[in-house]
Amino acid sequence: MTCVGCCGPRRRNRLSPSPAVSKPNEPTADSWPLSRREPLRWIYLDVLDKAARRRVSRRAGQTPYEFACTLSQAAPEATADVNDLTRQFVDVRYSTHEVVAARVSWARRIAARISRLWN
Repeated sequence: MTCVGCCGPRRRNRLSPSPAVSKPNEPTADSWPLSRREPLRWIYLDVLDKAARRRVSRRAGQTPYEFACTLSQAAPEATADVNDLTRQFVDVRYSTHEVVAARVSWARRIAARISRLWN
């Protein structure tokens, strides 16, 4: 299986780099869940943190799909799960439709499989 990102040279305009994804403020008991989007974002960003601990870090300006390719090269056995989780993250990050609870559970299972591969 191949990664969803472009493994070739980047074609983005270097004059306008996109900002790095950062974790949103951690929710409190009073604010959780504000939306089902936040848990999906947290799950994806947690996988990024675990990857960084394995010395696979996301570069500033690197898109989620480009980073999926980087992760897939570092852990080929996780390619399908990395691609699925990346698609979910991009969908909740850039779309406006409602996220169903089943997607959150599904993303947690994917992240757990990826974590088990790295332990």
